[in-house]
Amino acid sequence: MANGLGNLVNRSLSMLKRYRSGVVPPPHHELAPEAERAVRETVAHLCGAQLQAALQSIWLLVTRANQYVDQTAPFKLAKDTRRPRGC
Repeated sequence: MANGLGNLVNRSLSMLKRYRSGVVPPPHHELAPEAERAVRETVAHLCGAQLQAALQSIWLLVTRANQYVDQTAPFKLAKDTRRPRGC
């Protein structure tokens, strides 16, 4: 578990420091539907005392966020300032 979450946090903080001088950019909402679904599922599982299922819902979102970083390659986009986001 530490690898996926640790990897996501480390990547995010490293890129924030390296490419944004530590300044958090405005939010983008590409993963919002998946995050909202994870929250709903997690709350429902917790209300039903289904701790393992709640953790699985959270973990799916962490995995998806790591995939998102791999797919969008924001580190490449930051190096190529001429290319707008999403292209």
